[in-house]
Amino acid sequence: MSETVPEKHNQPSPGSITRRAFARGAAIAAAASTVTLTACDSACGPPKNPEADAMFHAVLRQHGKLLNDEQKKELRSQIDGTVEGLQKLRTYTLENWDEPAAVLHLPAAASPAPAPAKPAKGAR
Repeated sequence: MSETVPEKHNQPSPGSITRRAFARGAAIAAAASTVTLTACDSACGPPKNPEADAMFHAVLRQHGKLLNDEQKKELRSQIDGTVEGLQKLRTYTLENWDEPAAVLHLPAAASPAPAPAKPAKGAR
């Protein structure tokens, strides 16, 4: 006994997307983002640090179409400076007994005001 699947189950429902169409769209989107990023690399200068480059491309993926070439160059230099500072901070080793540079001291609070008494049940 051979069972066959009805043809209506093989057809996508109206308004849905097939796996093949989704894969095609994903491939086109990936190729387009690569083209955009490589075009910006030539205008924005060579990457100095892989971490800074990753941050730069993350910002470009979200906001790249809103930025002109001058703004992209400025963004690259700001990210490079930030990552450079982060690398200097990471080289400084801390031990468990090292205290923070600044300690928060709060003024002594006055005794809290007593809560208002709740009326007894049945009292008006």
